[in-house]
Amino acid sequence: MSANQCVICTRDVQGAYADKDCITSLTTDLRTLAWLAVELTITRTRQARLGGGARGAGGSSLGYHDGAARAYDALHNCLSGWVRDLNEGYATPWPSDTAESMAAWLAVRGKRLRQHPAVDQLARDVREYTEWARLVINPIPDESTYGVCGVEMPDGRVCDAHLYGEPDANWVRCQRCHTQHNARERTEALRARMSGLYFRASTLARLLPRLLQRPVSDNNIRAWARERPDAIRTERDEDGFPTYHCGDVIEVAASTPKRDRSSKKSA
Repeated sequence: MSANQCVICTRDVQGAYADKDCITSLTTDLRTLAWLAVELTITRTRQARLGGGARGAGGSSLGYHDGAARAYDALHNCLSGWVRDLNEGYATPWPSDTAESMAAWLAVRGKRLRQHPAVDQLARDVREYTEWARLVINPIPDESTYGVCGVEMPDGRVCDAHLYGEPDANWVRCQRCHTQHNARERTEALRARMSGLYFRASTLARLLPRLLQRPVSDNNIRAWARERPDAIRTERDEDGFPTYHCGDVIEVAASTPKRDRSSKKSA
């Protein structure tokens, strides 16, 4: 049943198909993938709330990466196959039907993973989907997103390429159809659209720094809400988590010196 060498790193191994250190790294990567699966869901939901509508020449879809749903579904299909394979012959309770639950379930099956002859394929799958998820969630770390192009092309199709540019750009050019867009107008439109919505602190901490061109952390937001409850409205979402009025947070962030924000700590 065992191999003479680890199928992942080729080190000598006895009584298993993978070295213990390789399995430890794999289970750690699976836990990271579970977290990324949740982030993909957040990205997809945020797109639905902010992007909305049609993408015709007259519209301005300012949603986020529209590949989040595809990435999540592909990850879900991959992990479900591995769960079925690894649970064959066992009476272990199955995880819930979500990518994050399946990744977490696999992450605590280290002994079974060591005995699986194709565990190296799972390691490759985890690396591939981790990279894909990270690219979807934050495609270009040093650039800002300015939404979907939305221009109607000569053949009648609508350009659905995402626009990226420097955080303080005045204009951005679509890399697919080469149409130039007013970046500042798009940023203001996105800010106006977001201002009446409620988000969790962690979501706002990802959105606002590039929108405001200044640091805003989830700890900052929670601290401001505690210290200035009359300035920032809060609500509970359907899962019971606190959410914060985006427009209120923007106003408080804009009026708070940067040196104070960087020193805030959450209780």
